[in-house]
Amino acid sequence: MDLTELEIEAKLQVKIERTLLRTKLIMLGNALLVAWLVSVVLATIWYLAYVRTGSSSLNTMVAQQFGLTALQFQKLNGIGITIWKMVAGLLLLCPGIGLRVCGEAMKP
Repeated sequence: MDLTELEIEAKLQVKIERTLLRTKLIMLGNALLVAWLVSVVLATIWYLAYVRTGSSSLNTMVAQQFGLTALQFQKLNGIGITIWKMVAGLLLLCPGIGLRVCGEAMKP
């Protein structure tokens, strides 16, 4: 093989690797966005269960088992939902969007 054939083969390999990297970035971004969507659905179910059952029944089911008052349980529940949403946004949504944008910006 002469030098031009090696150069063409190297360029082809680089193009293939870039295309594979682009595909992997987009797929990973999609997976993170789906995981974020699942976490939002779980947080919504959590919130709706809390609102639907009311604090009195949840207080008897959960708070008394842990020795909490109704107010402490409400605060703990609010803090839990807030932390869940923040972690989902920071660890799933932001990287998912970033990976998708990076993958889409690469030339195929």
